[in-house]
Amino acid sequence: MKNILYFAVAAALVFCGCKKEVKTATGSIYGVIADKATGEPVKSAGVELQPIGSKTVTGSEGQYEFANLAAGDYTLSVTKTGYADLLNYAIKVEAGKINKGDVQIEVLPPSLRVVDNNRQDIDLLDFGSAEDDITRGFNIFNDGVDPLEWEIITTSDWITELSKTSGTLQPGKTQGIIVTIDRDKLSGERTTTVHVTSDNGSKQIMVKAVGKTAAAVNTLDATNISKEMATLNGEIITVGIPRYTECGFVYDTLPTPTLTISTAKLTASITENTSYSADASGLTQGTTYYVRAYAINKVDTAYGAPKSFTTLSDYVVLASDGIAVQKTDISKRSYWETANSMCASSNIGGKNWRLPTTAELAVLYNNKTAIGNFSTDNYWSSVGSTSRNNTYNNRLEYYYDIFNFSSGRTGSTMIYYYNLNDGTKHDPYDPQWCVRCVRTLP
Repeated sequence: MKNILYFAVAAALVFCGCKKEVKTATGSIYGVIADKATGEPVKSAGVELQPIGSKTVTGSEGQYEFANLAAGDYTLSVTKTGYADLLNYAIKVEAGKINKGDVQIEVLPPSLRVVDNNRQDIDLLDFGSAEDDITRGFNIFNDGVDPLEWEIITTSDWITELSKTSGTLQPGKTQGIIVTIDRDKLSGERTTTVHVTSDNGSKQIMVKAVGKTAAAVNTLDATNISKEMATLNGEIITVGIPRYTECGFVYDTLPTPTLTISTAKLTASITENTSYSADASGLTQGTTYYVRAYAINKVDTAYGAPKSFTTLSDYVVLASDGIAVQKTDISKRSYWETANSMCASSNIGGKNWRLPTTAELAVLYNNKTAIGNFSTDNYWSSVGSTSRNNTYNNRLEYYYDIFNFSSGRTGSTMIYYYNLNDGTKHDPYDPQWCVRCVRTLP
């Protein structure tokens, strides 16, 4: 009986020991499939375990699991559309453990490429600025193993034509695309993006072009200014697109001369130099002129900002007093009538001159240093008077004012008289004084 009980207990112990060995002889694999570049989990990836051939699909968090695996060496293979296949990833299963099987897979490069004729990747079409250069080309290349459906999208109004906008491209093949632009729709330098999309990748190519633009010029200070001449100077800032075909100057006594409103226009020679000049002649001395450089192309006429200059002169302008005065005496000793005739005949600066009034002589005296070249003697005035009859001498006497530039005082001088008995004219003293001419400003 004891033997029977012994064997029963032994059998039970053996039985229990066998069950424990079966339970601990297996293990499992648990892991997450992730994108190698981003680390994000990859869902719906196919995972196959060899050598047993078990398969599963990753969940929404990239997770997968294989359970009840005998201890030993295994390999994983992971496949996912758009990703490179991961094959024969070695993993060891240890009994009684959950073995980690985290792996990363790489996104396949897109099949779509934008290339030049040498199949070098490009991302820019530069049309430059040449007026007649309006076409450029690029190629769509299928660098994959499957056919490629592609389409081109652009929203620019100055890209007027694409030789082809969509199609199917077989593996290893290229499709040439010609881009045509309209420079008349451009103003200055412009850029836009052409989008090339497909069912396996997309690319963007920048298109850059310079449209028709006016030239730009700068007016420089006049040089070599004399009484009747001056050298006008300007410079080209930008030649314009297309290049300017005429440049020069307009000038006037008005502040903003143009080609339609100006005293004169001068053209200059077109050279490779950015600066240019022209000589203005026949100018009026003592006159302020306003000059503007200009340049013309097909787009517009460009003007520089006005610059002013004043020609030299033989006279000084006293603007606040409304007169101009000659810089030198027209005579140092003259009779009044001769002095009056000399000023009336003077045409300095193309203007009309006259003898100054007594009040104007006072102005000249106060400004004699700035004006210069005055004598310290008397100067004739245009102001005259007739005395009453000199009954004592029975004559009619005529007087004109004088102004002494030494003392600053006024006086008068009788220049002639008429004998009332016989009507004869007499110049008893023959007075001769200095003469300085003035004119009234406009």
